[in-house]
Amino acid sequence: MIVWTIQPYKVYQKIMDEGIFFCNPELSINLKDDHDFSRAYHWMIQQMIKQIGPSNKKDTYPIWAWYRSRDYQHRRPDFRWVKDYPDEVCIELEIPEKKVLLSDFQGWRIILTPRVMKNGIVKKNGSII
Repeated sequence: MIVWTIQPYKVYQKIMDEGIFFCNPELSINLKDDHDFSRAYHWMIQQMIKQIGPSNKKDTYPIWAWYRSRDYQHRRPDFRWVKDYPDEVCIELEIPEKKVLLSDFQGWRIILTPRVMKNGIVKKNGSII
């Protein structure tokens, strides 16, 4: 399956130098500084484990990637509408389908809005209903 991810240029350099890259949560602003995002991200990791099994590498985090563009076509999305990193690059990945968990990013992200969080959609143990 072909997917695309936006990463800082240094990730691209690491892939070119070492041929592999793993997400380092210590370098992720969202995982370090946003408790709600971190909790929701860990929920997504649990869904991945249920659907595709645990990672081959212990204590790794999934890499977000896009399967289709904003118009729902399977093609490289136009990332000019968002700027996550000042030196970002779009990296095309080919991953076995059985190793990919497709999700609705906007639907997942809405859970993180303060109103939804306030209304008790997220349980105390971190699971999202």
